[in-house]
Amino acid sequence: WKSFRSEYDPRLQFNVVTFNLLAPVYKRLQILNLETGNRKRESQNPELWRERAHKTLQFFRDEVFPHTEILGLQEFWTDPQYRCIYDDDFNRFGYDVHVLQRTGSKLDAVALAVKRDVFAVMGTLDVILCELSDRVALVLWLKHKTSGKDFIVANTHLSFPHSALDKINQLRQMNKLTNAMEEFARSNNIHSATRMIMGDFNVEYTSRVCEHLRSLGYISCFEVSSPLNPRQPGHSMDEPTSAASSPTSRATTTAAAKKRTLRFVSHRNHRNEELGVDHIFVRAESAPGFQGNQTMDSPPPTTPPTPEALPSSNELQIAAARVFVDNSRVLPLKVPCTDWENNFLVSDHRPVGATLILAERR
Repeated sequence: WKSFRSEYDPRLQFNVVTFNLLAPVYKRLQILNLETGNRKRESQNPELWRERAHKTLQFFRDEVFPHTEILGLQEFWTDPQYRCIYDDDFNRFGYDVHVLQRTGSKLDAVALAVKRDVFAVMGTLDVILCELSDRVALVLWLKHKTSGKDFIVANTHLSFPHSALDKINQLRQMNKLTNAMEEFARSNNIHSATRMIMGDFNVEYTSRVCEHLRSLGYISCFEVSSPLNPRQPGHSMDEPTSAASSPTSRATTTAAAKKRTLRFVSHRNHRNEELGVDHIFVRAESAPGFQGNQTMDSPPPTTPPTPEALPSSNELQIAAARVFVDNSRVLPLKVPCTDWENNFLVSDHRPVGATLILAERR
């Protein structure tokens, strides 16, 4: 975006964050249930889950609420007392919250919190992606109050890939979501609305799920604006490279601390694998379906993209038809995006976010 400021006038700018909270019904404790032999869940200990909920909200107050207009949550526990803790803060920070519980006996939900002074919620759609694994997606039609621009925003949590069959199921779930969003756009006569899909996909960016989205003209915020690793102590996160105080400091911050990468870690799973499975994909309004040199009619790529093979971020931004992605990030900002942060104890995921800018050529 910074390279195009002289050519484009920004119409609007907002921040998006997605985060899997790790519902207390899924968080395993080290204590064994003597009757079943299984590890107890945090939901069985109100003192523990309340403490973690309050720590999560303090983290939100520090790094999320002050500058996030759209917040997508997965594994949002539906327990009334848990909900009350969060709802008080959502209301205090000006969010309207929409929640869709998973089907069957599951006690968690996906949720979208939207700043009410920025967006109006014009319509909602509940999508059942897979009854077998109780997977759902929540879709909102948002209208930006100042510009009048329309957005179709989806939040989802795809199945965990226990097997090759699960990976096929993930692709089917995403295909069902994208089809539902297109039908939602047609039925509400908002064909040109900018689309956004966020959530815990349970796969990395090289997956067939992400390839499917690219084939439809969506772009990954992390591929357009790769996350920036934090600088060494004493340097600002948004300080341009040319502003380094000396050639020596510029070399060290550029070569090491300021390295951008497609590789990021947002989750340490129960197998102790460190993965980047949380995503934000965007398709621009009135876009002709470009993804680099690919059109919507082109087949999906047969091999996943690499940092070397991808077009530059500027090329992707032009192809994205007036939607610019800036400052993709993995929270907390103070720690590298390429490793799991052992001191981040509020979840087994880290939030990921991006700044979206809609602009028109001068």
